[in-house]
Amino acid sequence: MTMESCLACTSKNLTDSNYPSKAQDQTLLLDKIKVCPRCNYGYATPVYSQEHLNKFYASGSYWHNTNPSSSLRIHNKVQSEYRVNAVTPLLNKVVGQRILDIGAGLGDTFYWLKRSATQPQAEYFFIEPDKDNAKKILNEYSELKIKRLLSIENTPEQFDLIFANHVLEHVADPNEFLKKIISSLSIGGLAYIEVPLRDDLSRDCVFPHISFFTTEAIESISKKLSIENLSIESFGDSQTLRSTTKSSLKVKVLSKLFDLSVSQNLWPLQRFFNHKLYAYSKTPGDLWIRWIFKKK
Repeated sequence: MTMESCLACTSKNLTDSNYPSKAQDQTLLLDKIKVCPRCNYGYATPVYSQEHLNKFYASGSYWHNTNPSSSLRIHNKVQSEYRVNAVTPLLNKVVGQRILDIGAGLGDTFYWLKRSATQPQAEYFFIEPDKDNAKKILNEYSELKIKRLLSIENTPEQFDLIFANHVLEHVADPNEFLKKIISSLSIGGLAYIEVPLRDDLSRDCVFPHISFFTTEAIESISKKLSIENLSIESFGDSQTLRSTTKSSLKVKVLSKLFDLSVSQNLWPLQRFFNHKLYAYSKTPGDLWIRWIFKKK
């Protein structure tokens, strides 16, 4: 299979750019990125099937090779708080809502959802291909009504809220994946999607990302779906990922202070310095894209 046209806006005449990566797995070798001249969406090649990608993530290679540090774990925790705070005020305050987290990682979304008073007696579901991570989630949040699903295929439940944080850039066909999310939402149900903003332009390693999004690409994709867009916006500051900028000294100092707060287990300072580093409230930004939509 080759990329003949843009998956987002269907434009042709795609151009090639190099795939930035310091480390790859022999089962998933990525070399080039096909870039759309209209919406600037990028897609990694050679092209792999979803079945192949599923086997790669189920093997545990992604998480085990990443070996997240304590600082990265806290960063994920802070960012998850921001996500939950962004979308839960939009939900109806009714008893027993069903919430699904796709690509749940280590369960940081549930950490904040269980502290939210807006969703009484909610039922929680998650999809996490890594078996070790799935076990940790079930053990950590055993007091919740929580269940692991193996895939979004043929899911009998209809969900009131679906999170897919940093998932869409990992799938073989984002259009088909989004259709599955929408079919799993109840009428009026919400989806919170978050992806990197063309991180191949700001990072020296993006493995194993397959898709590289812009807000224009997201808008093009959304026009093909039966949804109501509530928000499509870029946010955050990529200065933390760039080593040669005027602000590099500032970033180094903030990073040191953040790491110190992590080592001393000082949660208020962890949150403060992490916000300073990544500027979650900066919109428009140049680091991530937040997409919130409602099923019609």
